[in-house]
Amino acid sequence: MARTVSWVDAASRPIRWVSLDVGGRRVVYAVGGAGHPVLFLHGWGLGHRTYARPLAALVRRGCRVYAPSLPGFGGTSPLPRSERTLAGYGAWAEAFLDAAGVDDHVFVAGHSFGGGVGVSLAHRIPSRVRYLVLLNSVGGACWEYAAGRPGYLGGRPVWSWALHLGRELWPPARGAQLAAGMWSDVTANLISNPVGMWQVAGLAAGADLLDELADLGRLGVPVLALRGHTDGIVPLAAFEAMCAAVGTEGRMVRGNHSFLLA
Repeated sequence: MARTVSWVDAASRPIRWVSLDVGGRRVVYAVGGAGHPVLFLHGWGLGHRTYARPLAALVRRGCRVYAPSLPGFGGTSPLPRSERTLAGYGAWAEAFLDAAGVDDHVFVAGHSFGGGVGVSLAHRIPSRVRYLVLLNSVGGACWEYAAGRPGYLGGRPVWSWALHLGRELWPPARGAQLAAGMWSDVTANLISNPVGMWQVAGLAAGADLLDELADLGRLGVPVLALRGHTDGIVPLAAFEAMCAAVGTEGRMVRGNHSFLLA
């Protein structure tokens, strides 16, 4: 039976914080609003709390929002080790929709690692996905060296990831705002699930979903791909590879990898 705790978002519109069982494991998620069902999938190391403002915006636009903390984050039980793949996360997302009673066609929006989960979900159940929105999503599998030579994203040096992650917090005024929004989720996840965070980071870094995206393109699943124009976490080459695979031009928006939060 679901356990509900009420909280209020920045727009003073109630969103429920609910937990339920999915396959015998606990899932914590935010739900609120009325209208088109939207499944919102968060980025690595975070949870639904970090995205209070964009979730409130979706509610104001007439959507019924479901925003689960992904397995291993935000109080949701982790997946068994054998299921910690993007395909496994996609299967989990389908089971979550079923458990939450979402049987209508759904809009799926995923940020960063959540975008990869969204691709896997859409590939698994394309007939149930009305629209897939990818926000600085992983899955492009390639990047560019300084000399312009393409390379496999899974081979990107650790120092490069760390450098661009640090740039997300610059300038200081924006970094402070971003850190304030992320801090509670990140620290809680680091304390409760440090090994899982490291494993999912590796999964996100090497994600290759180009074949799945090509299938979605052939099936005619509508896909909107957005990228912050200064995003250094997901390189431009990876974004372009994803757009080419699914057959969409993609769109640039002003901001970095975390533009949704800042």
